Amino acid sequence: GVVEPQETYEVQVQQDRTVKEVLVEKGQEVQVGTPLFTYDTEQTESDLNQANLDLERLQNEISNLNEQIATLQKEKKSASEEEKLNYTTQIQMAQNDLKKTEYEIKSKKIEIEKLKDNIENATVVSEMAGTVKSISDGSGSETYYYGSESGNAFITILQTEEFRVKGT
Repeated sequence: GVVEPQETYEVQVQQDRTVKEVLVEKGQEVQVGTPLFTYDTEQTESDLNQANLDLERLQNEISNLNEQIATLQKEKKSASEEEKLNYTTQIQMAQNDLKKTEYEIKSKKIEIEKLKDNIENATVVSEMAGTVKSISDGSGSETYYYGSESGNAFITILQTEEFRVKGT
């Protein structure tokens, strides 16, 4: 027979992120909530700053479009019947641009929230008490392979509280 842990917890590295620092060692006992590693957030912080600038630009664009629509509507009132159709077309184009920009603002806000969440959750913690069985010796955001047992896990933790006996 073989005595083995009841559960194994495998931690993966997100494909679009880079590991900055590993905070545990092979053989170390960990509890639920023990920090395992941190992601590098330098690029994410840069992306967040750029997204905030983009959002500000889009908000300025909204103000400009609103002013443009108001100006066109004033000019349309004093225009001849022949020119009113031209003003109506310009107003509709500006309103379409306004709707498009409003949508881009919503998308940018969602992107900003995702980036903030990535920065706040830069430290990955253990979800199980146990012993660190293996830590990938690779670095960065590459795929980690640890033989057939641990697949592509970056860190593998074996549960130490409950065991099972396998026999034939």
